Amino acid sequence: MSHNDNVPERAARRHMPAIVAILAALALAGVALIVFGGGGRDEPVQGELAPATGDAGTSTTTVPATTTAPATTAPATAPASN
Repeated sequence: MSHNDNVPERAARRHMPAIVAILAALALAGVALIVFGGGGRDEPVQGELAPATGDAGTSTTTVPATTTAPATTAPATAPASN
């Protein structure tokens, strides 16, 4: 095992290249976020409504299809009681 030398000034001096590299990576990530727009999506995901198109006074929207439960029928006659 190596000797653990706890001199803060020396430790700060030895870690400076790593700290500078981390700050540079964060700056580069920020520039990439600005340049590439943050990963916004251009196409709607399935199930989302598309924006209305057409005249300014006319709004057309797409209503998603709904499913209904199968219809149940009641018995035509009640059973006779004895």
